[in-house]
Amino acid sequence: MNETIHGGDVYRNKVNIDFSVSINPCGVPAKVKSALNDALDSLEKYPDIHCEKLTKAVARMLNVEEENFVFGNGSSELFMAVANTYKPKKVLIAEPSFYGYEYAFEEKSGNVIYYYLKEEDNYRLTKDFLNALTDDLDFIILANPNNPTGALIDDDLLIEIVKTAKDKNIRVILDECFIEFTEGYHSLVSKVDEYPNLCIIRSFTKIFAIPGVRLGYFVCSDLSFNEAVKKHLPEWNISAFAQAAGCACTECEDYVEASKTVIRNERGYLLSEFKRLGIKAYDSDCNFILIKDAEKLDEDLLKEQILLRNCSNFKGLDDGYYRIAVRTHEENCKLIELLEK
Repeated sequence: MNETIHGGDVYRNKVNIDFSVSINPCGVPAKVKSALNDALDSLEKYPDIHCEKLTKAVARMLNVEEENFVFGNGSSELFMAVANTYKPKKVLIAEPSFYGYEYAFEEKSGNVIYYYLKEEDNYRLTKDFLNALTDDLDFIILANPNNPTGALIDDDLLIEIVKTAKDKNIRVILDECFIEFTEGYHSLVSKVDEYPNLCIIRSFTKIFAIPGVRLGYFVCSDLSFNEAVKKHLPEWNISAFAQAAGCACTECEDYVEASKTVIRNERGYLLSEFKRLGIKAYDSDCNFILIKDAEKLDEDLLKEQILLRNCSNFKGLDDGYYRIAVRTHEENCKLIELLEK
């Protein structure tokens, strides 16, 4: 059996609380559950191949032109479709980061190179990254906030990266799948018209707690890029359930704001408890925290039916690094109780 390279393997482990996947602990919004239930009436129909209602709803939510959207069966399908479409000769990925980038681009690209974030910088991107933007690059892959560090890229630095890449004719693939958990406004969605080299990939999975639905999208103002990628996606790749859920998600602004409050409070609680216990924890801007502690901590906690994300297979990290999702207060207290033992 292949080694699991992501969190969430509750199918082969006995798990009571899953800290390995960074899903909104507030659960699925009531509106989304209702929309999924209503979608049962669509079982005998093909889903809308053009995702018209969904496109209009998300375009209104983000104030972006409808033609700038491409939808996928989760963000992972979109990364793969982009890689299959362009087969870039040279790709730069900042590490440690989500394994899906490597998985999508390594075999399709002639040369994937890695820029390693430094522990002394708390694994945050710095201006030094600009020196890695060489003229021979085709693509840059970045996440904001980054996974597994939870760190946002400085707003001004990110704009400088995208602008420099535009001047050098480099495509920037920016993963914003956790951006809704962050405080303030850090998304570059409003900048896609100004920077046609920018492709922002987002997902409904994390913030709306619907990983089983599979729904993602990207936003890009380069329409030729969009149309080329669409040709590498299956027809009817967005189910009737996903389309219904996505439309409902766009009407859940209060839920998103309430979730941010929960995440902020519980993240603060976990960080303070990690400090009290002498566990090295890196500052996070979203709904998970990277820690450095004893080797085999995940194995010990799994005996207590607690699942952590072991980060030893992230490039740039090694044994003893774990990603901890921010869960409910009761669940977070249980984790701290077990760590104290």
